[in-house]
Amino acid sequence: MNTYANFVTNGTGLFEKLPGMTVRVCTLVSQFWIPLRREWAMLHGLIDCSKESLHYVLNSSINNIVVLIVGGAEEALDAHPGSHMLTLSKRKGFIKIAIETGAQLVPMYSFGENELFEQASFKIHFRCKPQSDLVELFSKIK
Repeated sequence: MNTYANFVTNGTGLFEKLPGMTVRVCTLVSQFWIPLRREWAMLHGLIDCSKESLHYVLNSSINNIVVLIVGGAEEALDAHPGSHMLTLSKRKGFIKIAIETGAQLVPMYSFGENELFEQASFKIHFRCKPQSDLVELFSKIK
């Protein structure tokens, strides 16, 4: 939610603070498979979070900024009011890409975002297991 507000809509005036920079926000590649959703994502400058896309954008210009949510879909599923669970231990590929492309890393954390919405816990509700399996499957496809 905050990623979209800050980096896609210019809700915080980022574009004026970084003139000449192009911001690209990463999302799951499966977001580009859904009709009309793909066009909406491309209209707003979103890219898929594959290694190839990151390399292409970071190598094509020094004026590109890539916003990557390191925890991804897995971390989003763990977001519940009153809890803060980060998914970072196995996520080191972005560091390798930054080294390979010479990109600078600027760590950020969005406080309170998990307090915005209630969601079913896939680990508790057995009826949600198929949805959990689908999310896990789509998050691994590259």
